[in-house]
Amino acid sequence: MVILPDSSAWVDYLRGRSTRTADALDAAIRQGTVAMCEPVWAEVIAGARDERHHERLERALGSFGMIPTTFDDWENAATISRMTRRSGLTVRTFVGCLVAGIAVHRGATVLHNDSDYERIAALFPLLDQTRG
Repeated sequence: MVILPDSSAWVDYLRGRSTRTADALDAAIRQGTVAMCEPVWAEVIAGARDERHHERLERALGSFGMIPTTFDDWENAATISRMTRRSGLTVRTFVGCLVAGIAVHRGATVLHNDSDYERIAALFPLLDQTRG
């Protein structure tokens, strides 16, 4: 089983928060089941406070396998965005749709602390997601 943490999970974990999400991410890291994807990597790296923090984040995140984003993932994301909007479900960012599309395409579980994934999963039951 591949765990694909969303940036919300990484924020909890990297800030040392005592949350179920951070604990679940810590356990997945110890089990060796964590993978990164480009959109999450970019969101986390973009939050660096300075160059030194940026370098630390790059080293930390670079130790996980990267799931490359494909055209199919972008198509999935567009479909998820369009269908949730038509169903009256608000997904706040397109990146959430993209991460969900990547997870569905790869059969990965999204680990998150973000209600957007629960709204997406209500319409797309193939999205395996765990709210820490």
